[in-house]
Amino acid sequence: MSKFEYTSEFECSVVELFSYHERKAVVNRLIPPWDDVVVLREPQNLIDSDAEFLVTLAPLVCFRWISKHCDYVKNKQFKDIQITGPFRRWEHTHLFGSNKDGKSYLTDSIEFEPLFSSISSIFTEKLIREKLRKTFSYRHTITKNDIDFIKKQHTDKQFVIGIAGSSGVIGRELTSFLRLLGHTVYKIVRKTAKQRDEIFFNLEKEELTNIPEHLDIVINLAGEPISEGLWTDKKLQAIYDSRVVFTSKLIQAIKKLEKPLSHYINASAIGYYGDRRERLSEDGSKGDGFIADLCQKWEQVAKNDLFPTTILRIGVVLTPRGGALKQFLKFVNLNLGATLADGNQYISWITMDDLIYGITHIIHNRLEGVFNMVSPSPVTQKEMVDTISNKLKKVRILNLNRKTVELIYGRLGKEVLLANNYVIPDRLNLSNYKFYFPYLTSALDHLLGSDG
Repeated sequence: MSKFEYTSEFECSVVELFSYHERKAVVNRLIPPWDDVVVLREPQNLIDSDAEFLVTLAPLVCFRWISKHCDYVKNKQFKDIQITGPFRRWEHTHLFGSNKDGKSYLTDSIEFEPLFSSISSIFTEKLIREKLRKTFSYRHTITKNDIDFIKKQHTDKQFVIGIAGSSGVIGRELTSFLRLLGHTVYKIVRKTAKQRDEIFFNLEKEELTNIPEHLDIVINLAGEPISEGLWTDKKLQAIYDSRVVFTSKLIQAIKKLEKPLSHYINASAIGYYGDRRERLSEDGSKGDGFIADLCQKWEQVAKNDLFPTTILRIGVVLTPRGGALKQFLKFVNLNLGATLADGNQYISWITMDDLIYGITHIIHNRLEGVFNMVSPSPVTQKEMVDTISNKLKKVRILNLNRKTVELIYGRLGKEVLLANNYVIPDRLNLSNYKFYFPYLTSALDHLLGSDG
């Protein structure tokens, strides 16, 4: 039998720390983004309920992990014990305590035994311990940041929120976090609503059905991925229709609701500013190109005079679960990380955590208008790929010149991969939002599990 422990101190009371772990959707929130884990069944409580997960280790290699909570003592401890999974025995005890200065601590204590004794070698145990260290370093950081963010909120009001694009990478994370805060979240779907938490959007009739008695906020994150696949005519039309046409019809459907919204939030992108090297705040003018024109039309159809509206000009969102970072990791892990052209084009990025904190900050403070959803520290493409390579202990050996990038990727290469985007979040800064990951190095440490 082996034992692993990880302890951290928290700037909150033990009551706040324990209560955080009792919140709805906290299980989703604490899964590291580098793990391919799907929550099939959330625990209903920490006292005596089960949780079920689907864990994928590699293509076609997956297993179900079922655990049961027990030994619950309010503000002191709870356990989860493996019922079915990859270990012969797994018992995870969460121990909570108070320090004399009013702070609290959490110790995650795990006793484990591999399923097959033949693999319980020193080498295997070392790998398991390193995996656990990375996991709990991430979990404790998320816990600290979430509690800090929650304590700074100046509202206890719980909203009923509909999210279009809830199945996307951003939508899934935002849904879990808003539910963790106690908000009621409905998924706006284009198929007939089958779940209690779904609202059916009939695109042709411009109608929302199966809606709750009162809907406070709608967040529209829907859109065909821009950077996946070549920009064929069919792809460009799908990008346009999924944003401009979809949003126009969604606004018309919202206008038909008996009770007006208190807030409407619509995604856009920093591609609005085009390929420009100068520092750009929310007051920056529209740039040139397909993406800039698309964003302008997208924002125009989202704006209306019936309810307060916020436009999110989102930068490159960093998470191993999808988007640009997932693509970077794919190539860097093969030692195929490359600078594109001279690599000096700026990338305005933001971590997934800061993006969902920022959106929630906008909701709670009822902020309207345009917001650049980017970190305050843009980096060059060369800095981005070199930093990722260093974190993964890989080597960058490739350089693709401008003509090669444009030959391979066409307009996508010219307008996205080679574009300069030096964008600054002036309005978020002025609203007193505090970035949790303002710098790339610490952001990647957190996202890749290379800290601690």
